[in-house]
Amino acid sequence: MAKAQPKPTTDAPDAGAPAGDQGAPTELQALATAGAPPAAGNPPAEAPPAKVERRAVRVLAAVTIADVRYQPGVLIEGIPMDLAEAHAGSVDAHPDAVAYARSTNAQVLQFEPERDLE
Repeated sequence: MAKAQPKPTTDAPDAGAPAGDQGAPTELQALATAGAPPAAGNPPAEAPPAKVERRAVRVLAAVTIADVRYQPGVLIEGIPMDLAEAHAGSVDAHPDAVAYARSTNAQVLQFEPERDLE
């Protein structure tokens, strides 16, 4: 049985490459620059602001959302979906529930995002 030849290490220079070759970046150089900020002439592109999905909800039970108290039967238009989902026990965003509220001439209130930021 023949003995296995030891694998060449990456520390030794490649026999085919001239010593001191700086043309191709090494794996170590790539890792070192991976977290580096981009060059001043190439600032990173900013991601566009995420589009907030808004919809109308029917209030099922008295609830306070963004410091505003809403009574049952009221229709809130323009509420962000994350708030509607957070108050799912008190509001119903299903299109049938919203259509029912409209058919009963429920009071329609606009959600005011400025109050949400305060």
